[in-house]
Amino acid sequence: MIAVAVAILLLGIVLGMRYRALVLVPALGLTLITVIAVGLAGRNAPGAIAAAAAIALCGLQFGYVLGAFIRFGVIADRVAKAPFHHRPRVLR
Repeated sequence: MIAVAVAILLLGIVLGMRYRALVLVPALGLTLITVIAVGLAGRNAPGAIAAAAAIALCGLQFGYVLGAFIRFGVIADRVAKAPFHHRPRVLR
């Protein structure tokens, strides 16, 4: 279970670094369907399936936020290191 939670967290980080927030809607839907299907196939109790779904959905969202922070941190670092080219204004 911990390996699956870490994998989902890493998936969220990748999504956060590459895509906008709208990608979370289908990702959360697919995650929920997958967790429910695996739980039903394994004949788990409904409470265990609900707990696994909650952990998976929260992990995906937390990973997305973490990935978005990493993306914006990298962008801010690139902007800070970029040389500042000031163009003189042309007075007319």
